Amino acid sequence: MHTLKLLAAGLLLCTALPDGTVRAQSLDDAIKNMSDDIAVFLESREKTSVAIGEFDGPDGSTAGRAIQQKLKENLLANNLEIKKLGARMKIRGSFSLDSQSSFSIATIRSTLVDENGREMSGYRERVKLAEVTSLEDLSRIFGLTADLVAEQNGESDEADATSGSEKDKDSDAATLLTSVSKAVTKKVSNAIKTPGFSYHGNDKSKVKASDSSDFVVQLRRCPRDSSVFTPVDVLDEGGFAFAPLEDGDRYQVVVTNNSDHDIAAKVSIDGVNSFYFSGNPGFKANGSWVIAAGQSGVIKGWYLNAHELAEFLITSDEKDAKLPDPLDLGTVTVQFFHAWAHNTPVPKVELLAKNDRGQLQTTQGAVIDQQSGEVRRHFGKTLLASVSIRYSNPDDLPEGLGL
Repeated sequence: MHTLKLLAAGLLLCTALPDGTVRAQSLDDAIKNMSDDIAVFLESREKTSVAIGEFDGPDGSTAGRAIQQKLKENLLANNLEIKKLGARMKIRGSFSLDSQSSFSIATIRSTLVDENGREMSGYRERVKLAEVTSLEDLSRIFGLTADLVAEQNGESDEADATSGSEKDKDSDAATLLTSVSKAVTKKVSNAIKTPGFSYHGNDKSKVKASDSSDFVVQLRRCPRDSSVFTPVDVLDEGGFAFAPLEDGDRYQVVVTNNSDHDIAAKVSIDGVNSFYFSGNPGFKANGSWVIAAGQSGVIKGWYLNAHELAEFLITSDEKDAKLPDPLDLGTVTVQFFHAWAHNTPVPKVELLAKNDRGQLQTTQGAVIDQQSGEVRRHFGKTLLASVSIRYSNPDDLPEGLGL
């Protein structure tokens, strides 16, 4: 087993208000706002428990499970009991992407219904698709596959067309930052509306966001009663990468970094980070792996501690677990960010956005490679690429992690 070590790149989330204005800077903010509003309503009705139903999303998006989990955590923090059965009130919801003339907004909606299915109260939170935190979260929530390297570096045709003659003016930096934001937003919106991916050469088991991308993702499966993990050929289902995993399969996520720089990779299952079960609060909050330049890393399961993992498992059996019930369709999403050592040049993309995001931070994190060991790295916050692979029967919950 590799020694696992994690990077500290912040996991932030986004959303908005019942009146339609955008008040949240992240999905975490949005879900917390919604949870607080729901808690106030339930308290006014002298209700102490609630059930959480499904959150439906656009075709191919599967991270309603992650929204359910964040909602559960925030409602528990508001001293509410979460019940599967017997609650007099239930939350139902949905999430969507709404396109405007020059930007897009992600919207989370929820409705409180009583035991008779009667609607008692409704809530809406909205997030503008432009902020760095919302891009990271939305790529995970929507199970996005997109190569954003050119757009984030201001090298895309869209960014050039937007900035134009402004490049020689004193306002060059601000203009370029604005054009980059528009180019990235357009790329992400298009990726959500028109999904697609590329194979790595002729290998159908290896997928990436574009033909030119340096970041490759592969799933390896081990059938029931076997001890051998083998690559899974990925199918193209309407632009979505689909891995035909079966009941009883254990699987691993292989992340390859063919670039000339280290990267931080965040691996999520149904929108839930692979460090969700970590006993280390810092690791759980940061949720990233370091993959060295030109190397591959094998993420073998949910990270528990420095010595233990709980394997990713496909099963139709019911289990007591710390996550909501699985959906019919699941998603493995890998997000890529810069990672660099002290006293080495800061990547251009991080310099470009630095003034908009404050000082970069350094932290000690986990590395996964063939010679894994602890390192110190600066971790970028700009999403470079996202790769998602869908699969069926996604009850990927570790054994023995009951409530």
